[in-house]
Amino acid sequence: MAKMFFLIVAALLGLGASGSYLPLEGREIHHSDEARYQRALKYMQAKRYVLAWNALDEIGRVSQWQTRAQFLKGYICFQWERPEDAIQYFQTYQRQATVELPYVDYYIAQSFEALGRKQSALDIYLSLSQKADIDYVKVRSLRKSANLEAELKQVKRAEELRKTLIRDYPDFPELPQVKIELAEYYESVGQLSPAMELYYDVMWLHPESGIAEKARKKLRDYSERKLWDMPKLGASEIYSYAERLYGVKEYGKA
Repeated sequence: MAKMFFLIVAALLGLGASGSYLPLEGREIHHSDEARYQRALKYMQAKRYVLAWNALDEIGRVSQWQTRAQFLKGYICFQWERPEDAIQYFQTYQRQATVELPYVDYYIAQSFEALGRKQSALDIYLSLSQKADIDYVKVRSLRKSANLEAELKQVKRAEELRKTLIRDYPDFPELPQVKIELAEYYESVGQLSPAMELYYDVMWLHPESGIAEKARKKLRDYSERKLWDMPKLGASEIYSYAERLYGVKEYGKA
């Protein structure tokens, strides 16, 4: 969430007061309202949301800076767990701004999710997972979509979305968890072979992850029950595994 906020700040700093991208040279500056807005941003970065809100409230009602103030108020409401208010401010920003920010839709979706309106949230996440031009938003939306499809019992859709995550985003930090979830789905429908492959994949490719132990226990259990045979590893494969697990180059070599 912190990364998302700093991406938002970077985007907003490049916007004109009315929410449109403008060159710095020659643009009209409203010094007092801009100062209040910048002060609010600093307070928000320090998570001093009450002070940030007060600074935003001081911005003139007809000021061009009101547009971006609506977005920041929406973000503050989101942090205060007031999703209905957050949606209202975010949507006001969208009506007034001339530049779309994918973060706005992402937070609207999260707010719908907090209200229990899962289908409304899912529709936005699915759109972002396909159209967002920022990879961080795109992959997070894909992850959220998979989770919500599973919660809504659309298990085949959840399966396909998780397979897409595994195929297209090999560096996604939550990939081990995604693989475990997909493996558990395959187990639940009696497809042990792809389930075991995913558990083995987590143990082998992500040994340092906190969830790798769960995969090892699953594999050990199925091996002891003669339902799955653990592959035999050569010396080079063992060294490679140890390097990933312990971060040691050429592990075991003198």
